[in-house]
Amino acid sequence: MKKFFLSAAFSILATTAFCAVTVQYENQDHKGYIMKVKIDGEYKQVKFENYTSASLTIPGSNNGCYIITGCGEVEVNEGDKIVVKDRCVTVYRSLQQNYTRWTNY
Repeated sequence: MKKFFLSAAFSILATTAFCAVTVQYENQDHKGYIMKVKIDGEYKQVKFENYTSASLTIPGSNNGCYIITGCGEVEVNEGDKIVVKDRCVTVYRSLQQNYTRWTNY
C-alpha cells in the first residue's frame, strides 16, 4: 500500500512538472519564420520552416501559450493545429474531433 501511494504521488508530480504545449503546424509560405512565444510569463522563440508540416513542442508549465506574429497575438493550446501564411497564424482548435477555425486577422 505504501508503494501505491508513493507511485501515485510521483506520477502526479511528474505530470505537473513537465507540461508543455505541443501543436501541429503547416507553414504555407516560401519563407521560414522565427516568432516569439509567451509562456509562463517568459518569452521564447520558435522556428517555422518554409513549406513544412511538423509538430512543435514549446516547453513550459502551462497547456497554453501566446504566439506573437506580424498580425498580433494568437492563443494556442495543447493539441491545436495551426497554419502559418503571410506571417499570420490561423488556429484550428479541437472540439470533440471537430475543428473550429480561429484566426488573428
